[in-house]
Amino acid sequence: MNALKYLPWRSLTLAALLSVIVVKAADLWIGRILGQLDNTSVLMKFLLTPTGSTLLFFCVGLAIGSLGVLFLEKFEVRQAIDSSSLWALVLCILISLWLIVQLNIEGLSLGEVHYTHTIGIVVGVFWKGRYYRR
Repeated sequence: MNALKYLPWRSLTLAALLSVIVVKAADLWIGRILGQLDNTSVLMKFLLTPTGSTLLFFCVGLAIGSLGVLFLEKFEVRQAIDSSSLWALVLCILISLWLIVQLNIEGLSLGEVHYTHTIGIVVGVFWKGRYYRR
C-alpha cells in the first residue's frame, strides 16, 4: 500500500486521459463517416453481427491500452516504468473511460466500459509495455 504513493500519478492520469480522448475523437469521426454510408454496406453488415462488434470492441480496447503506454513513455522521464505503474495505468484508463461515458458524447460508443474493452485494454497495455514488465 505504501508503494502506491510513489507511482507517477500525474503522468498516468495525463496518459490515460489523452489516450481516451484520442480514441473518442476517432469514434466521433468514424461515426460521422458511417452515418453517410448506406445500410447495405458490407462494413455496416459486419459491424452489426455479434462477432464483428466484439472484435471491434476488443481492438478499440487494445488501441486505448497501447496509446496509454505510448503517452506514458512520452510523459514519464523521471521514473522507470514497471509492472505496478502499468497496472495503475489500466486503472486510470478505466476511470477515464467511465468519466467520458458520463459526459454522454455521441458517437459509436466505442469508448465505453465493457468487459471486452477491459480485456483489450489490459492486453494492449501489457503488450505494448512488455519491456517494462520486469
